[in-house]
Amino acid sequence: MSPSRADRMKENFSLQGGRPQRRHIPEPQEESFPTSGPGKRAEELVISLPVDQLLPDRYQGRLRWPVDLKEIERLYRGEWDAQDFLDHIASRRQEEENPALDLAWEATVELARSILTEGQVAPITIARARDLPVGYQYVIETGEGRYWAYQLMRWLLTHDPESLDVPAEEWREDPGFIRAMAISEPSKLRQVAENEQRQSYASAIDRAVAYASMLAEEADYAIEGSPPGIRDGLLELPEAYWRAARRGLRGRKAVLQQVPAGARQIQRHLKLLTDLDPWVLARAKQYGLSEAQLRPLVGKAVEEQRQMVEKAVSEGLSSRAIEAEIRGGIEEEAGVILQEEEVYLGKEAKRELTLPEEVSRFLRSLTTAAARYEALLDKINENQVLALLEAELRSYDEAARGAQRARTPRRRVRHLLTLLGKINE
Repeated sequence: MSPSRADRMKENFSLQGGRPQRRHIPEPQEESFPTSGPGKRAEELVISLPVDQLLPDRYQGRLRWPVDLKEIERLYRGEWDAQDFLDHIASRRQEEENPALDLAWEATVELARSILTEGQVAPITIARARDLPVGYQYVIETGEGRYWAYQLMRWLLTHDPESLDVPAEEWREDPGFIRAMAISEPSKLRQVAENEQRQSYASAIDRAVAYASMLAEEADYAIEGSPPGIRDGLLELPEAYWRAARRGLRGRKAVLQQVPAGARQIQRHLKLLTDLDPWVLARAKQYGLSEAQLRPLVGKAVEEQRQMVEKAVSEGLSSRAIEAEIRGGIEEEAGVILQEEEVYLGKEAKRELTLPEEVSRFLRSLTTAAARYEALLDKINENQVLALLEAELRSYDEAARGAQRARTPRRRVRHLLTLLGKINE
């Protein structure tokens, strides 16, 4: 960029107090937005738009800032503009220790520096929308990260210009204007496809919510109510997203041809939403826990989920460490079940267990075995696991011939738990 253009940009920015007023921003020409059908790009036409005319999609699956919904909703309602919101984020970073918030801020600063020095490599996609607060005309379909990078570079130029570490003469972009491509309607599927390509999810919960949003839209569910986010320490989603997560990929396999994600990956992430406690989901989102770290918690009691996720956060446990912690608890519980069985089957039995008690104890062990089996499928071929288990259980039954107690269903499941643990190691 020439020095004269850089000077003009800085002068324009400073004259408007570091925050361009919407009333001074020229409107783009309507002919800049020819459309070619729902969700399609507008003849690949890229235009430059005032960044203050854009608002993030409130139902975007990926949750950009790890803050309470009550805060982000002030932006969606027009009570705050983006600069007010960043003022609030900066204040929170000074007042409290929040690694997730710091990480989101630092990643956005890095992107802002990259855009200033290298230029905006790809345009964002936008669509006209109704019922937006006064001053906004377009909702962002893809590129919310770049939008926040522009907003943050403007905030930093006002509050902490040295942190950008980019001389004005080297700027490749004007902080007040962002390059965009128009579409007629936003698409959750396209949002997911871009985020998958960029690998830009901060946590497994971000990815899971994005998948749920995509499937809700594909199923034509009415997406309304509260936007996705954390409210009072719990993950909150539109009812359409919960419904889509419960339904999964049934009848929606066609989406696999349009997003770079496999069916198993999508189903595993959706299972986090349907099986984990909302408080656990919120903590996992805030602290960027991965799907591998959360998978061992699926199927566990709520109290155990909460204890383990808190331990994972405070001690920085890896997925293997979490599995080991849970395995220790499982083996202890299995030992208790086995001991109970021995007492029941032996002469010391004081009473007969009722059929519901028998079934309950058997199902507890079986559920544990199933969860451990699912965890193995990422590490070893399914046929290999089945072959190992079949051979070992056959050998176990032959060795136990004549000892009928050792061949009871719960004892076989107990042996199965041990085998799964050995294979995992």
